[in-house]
Amino acid sequence: MPEILPLALPPISTERLTERFLRYVAIDTTADPGAESFPSNPNELALAELLAGELRDLGLADASVDGFGYVVATLPGNRPAPPIGLIAHLDTAPDAPGAGIRPILHRNYQGQALVLPGAPELDLSPATCSALTAAVGEDLITSDGTTLLGADDKAGIAVIMSALDALAGQPDWPHGDLRIVFTPDEEVGNGTRHLESARLGLKFAYTVDGGAAPEFNEETFEAANATIRVAGHNVHPGKAKGILINAVEVLGDLIALLPKDRTPQATSDRQGFIHPTSISGGVEQARLDLILRDFEPAGLAWLGDILSELVASIRLRHPGAGVELEIRPAYPNMKAYLAADPRISAFALEALAEAGLEPRIVPIRGGTDGAMLSRAGILTPNLFTGSGNHHSRLEWASVHQMAKAAEVVLRLVRRWAATAG
Repeated sequence: MPEILPLALPPISTERLTERFLRYVAIDTTADPGAESFPSNPNELALAELLAGELRDLGLADASVDGFGYVVATLPGNRPAPPIGLIAHLDTAPDAPGAGIRPILHRNYQGQALVLPGAPELDLSPATCSALTAAVGEDLITSDGTTLLGADDKAGIAVIMSALDALAGQPDWPHGDLRIVFTPDEEVGNGTRHLESARLGLKFAYTVDGGAAPEFNEETFEAANATIRVAGHNVHPGKAKGILINAVEVLGDLIALLPKDRTPQATSDRQGFIHPTSISGGVEQARLDLILRDFEPAGLAWLGDILSELVASIRLRHPGAGVELEIRPAYPNMKAYLAADPRISAFALEALAEAGLEPRIVPIRGGTDGAMLSRAGILTPNLFTGSGNHHSRLEWASVHQMAKAAEVVLRLVRRWAATAG
């Protein structure tokens, strides 16, 4: 491993970090899965332009926003080291309201239940979120309970910007070229859809899109999406006996047959699931959308087989209905790709340890842009953001942990810079 020379850490301003984060979450960038435009929310472009301006102010003169909303910028290195990508996403999840966020700063958290005035019935406490136990003494930020907070992934953006801010004040801190990329529409699976990864000139990168400290992620689900379409036969219900085929009822029978031990709420750790996410239509035509997730390709294939068998049984039960199943790959588990260069994870784990953290390697029960980037040849594990309860009105972020994440980024880029010598 490279020898790391002792250097004073560039100071990270928690005050400016907090100001940045609050500035970013004020912009509603909720992704719209049904939109035909890209990005799906025009406010993502507004945030992108804001960030490009801030990057230029920090000395990244080439910061730009393309027509799809991707922000790309480079901080030139002061060592002949491999270039590093630092990546976060602009959008927030559509699973909870994201407009009109009213953040609340809870200083010196002492382990109590946090009261969210817009929804006092919600329980945000160590009893419902164990990660808060480790946040005692830290300053926490939540919404007022009527919206999500947007820490996923504006905490990641704030971490990267704060690390760059610290480097601006200490230009001799060793680093190679740093390529900054902010992506739109990650939450709806399109974060790398229009990103020309080849032009980034990267062999590896790090997304800053994780949870609480000191998590590190080098593994995601293997993912597929499925759609079941049912064609029924509609007639007047008063004259329907022996004739009517109700597509909604056909789908209802299929949903009832889904394995109850393979739902998101019945699984954890490395267990996969089949999750129906939406149903639409009527008597004549109905549609069911599902997601399939497992950490192993064989496990994902097995879930697909289960769904295929259920569809076959429903065809037998409703011989007059047209029942069609489509299964589409979504994103891969990035772990197999990362094995090609063990340094990428090893250096991140060493940077965590150097920052005084005991690294905890946690598989992501979801996905990141890093999964698609790794498949495209840019090997990309995931760093923590210091936040939790993502995609919900109970979302929170820790100022202390965000600053610690920025420190990890600084120590990580120094570690890669040492490979040049």
